[in-house]
Amino acid sequence: MAEIWRELAEALDQNLLEEQAQLRIEINHHHDKLLKHLPPEVAGRVLRFCLPPEPTPDNFTESLPWCESNTKPFHFTLGAICKAWRALLWTYPYMWNVMDLSQSGRPHIILVTS
Repeated sequence: MAEIWRELAEALDQNLLEEQAQLRIEINHHHDKLLKHLPPEVAGRVLRFCLPPEPTPDNFTESLPWCESNTKPFHFTLGAICKAWRALLWTYPYMWNVMDLSQSGRPHIILVTS
């Protein structure tokens, strides 16, 4: 009898997870009307305003926190907002022209232990 209740609970949990995923898709579909109605080139330029400042000799120290190894790259954060933003970010080349060359301790540790 306990096995039946466990299977029923698992089936209900799976059903609730599927319903939750569908509701999130519907919510995301409604909250982002502006970017969906803009051409991709214009929407991409709008998203560029979400980017951290590019490092220059004048603001180099202020722009460093966004490229530290413990922070997520900005395009992954923006892409987590909804499916439409993620698709736009993956197709907009400007979002992928930054290369993080900061040195962290992790590769050094891997090299030392191997």
